[in-house]
Amino acid sequence: MGFEGGRRTVNIVFADAGYWVALRNRRDVCHSKAIEIAQKLIGERSRILTTSFVFAEVYAIFSRMQNVREQVVRDFWENPIVQLEQATYEDQTGALLLLKEHADKSFSFADALSFVIMNRWAVRRAVSFDGHFKQYGRFELIDAV
Repeated sequence: MGFEGGRRTVNIVFADAGYWVALRNRRDVCHSKAIEIAQKLIGERSRILTTSFVFAEVYAIFSRMQNVREQVVRDFWENPIVQLEQATYEDQTGALLLLKEHADKSFSFADALSFVIMNRWAVRRAVSFDGHFKQYGRFELIDAV
């Protein structure tokens, strides 16, 4: 799983929970856009970075839908283009500091942790549909609501 060795040599995009939910939920208003983005990323030969916290958010949403839940596990844990990054203690304390520094913003701990991990990996592009990445304002969004 993952692409740790090619960290700086590949086109890496961070994928937030909203993207994964839209990708797997045909009724989601962003489903078509998520499919378009997935095709674009494949065409660009991009790699996807995400976190176990994002996985937990997405899995919780689909936990009562067996078929989708099993697909979500495959998306995160068995997909060779996905790097499921585990947060370190330093990442988590950095996320807490970020939340304190941006107390006027509404992004979650999981979002702040994503920002910290993106910075650690030097990833500049993200796909997110919930507006928190736009609110933070430090990354290029492939799509934002």
